[in-house]
Amino acid sequence: MTPGELGQFLLYALLVSGSAASLSEMWSEIQRAGGAIERIVELLQVTADVKSPPNPRALPEPPRGEVEFAQVHFNSPSRPNESALADFSFRVEPGETVALVGPSGAGKSTVFQLLLRFYDPGRGRILLDGVDVAAGRPADVRRRVGIVPQETVVFADTVLGNIRQGRPDASDAEVEDAARAAGVEVTFPPPA
Repeated sequence: MTPGELGQFLLYALLVSGSAASLSEMWSEIQRAGGAIERIVELLQVTADVKSPPNPRALPEPPRGEVEFAQVHFNSPSRPNESALADFSFRVEPGETVALVGPSGAGKSTVFQLLLRFYDPGRGRILLDGVDVAAGRPADVRRRVGIVPQETVVFADTVLGNIRQGRPDASDAEVEDAARAAGVEVTFPPPA
C-alpha cells in the first residue's frame, strides 16, 4: 500500500465514521421529536372539564377589577377527599392591592385556578365585576385577569414582541400603552 493510498483510506474512514456518528445523533433527535409530537397530540385531544354555559353572561365594560369569593368550597381532583378550600371568602375592591401568602399547599394557586375557571368550585360563588364566573365564557374571564409569574420568561424577540405575547392581536398603540404602564418607554420604528 502506498502512503497516498493509506492517507486516502484514513481520510475516508474518518469521513464515514463522522457521518455515522452524525446519523446516530440525528436518529436520537428524531426519536425525541416523535415523543414530543405524541405528547402534543395527546394535549390537543384533551377536552376541558369546564364548559361555557349555553347563554353566557357578558362581563361589564369597562372592567372594574372587583373580585369576590363567597363561601367557596373546593376539593382538588388529585385529592378528592381533602378540601383545598373550605368556606373561603374574601373581596378585593377595584384598585385595591391584595397579596395571598402562606406555606406551600395552603391554596394560593388554587384560588387563581378557580378565578381563571380552570376548575369550578364544589360550592360557593366566584364573582368578577359582579358576574359569577360560572355564568361567563371562560375565555372572557381569563382575558380580564393578568398574571405576573414569580419566574419571568423573556422570549428571543424584541421588547415589543415580548410585550405582545400576552395579547397577539393588540394594536401598536395598545402595546406602547402597556409598556408605559410597566415603566418602559418603547416606540415602534417608523415604516420603511
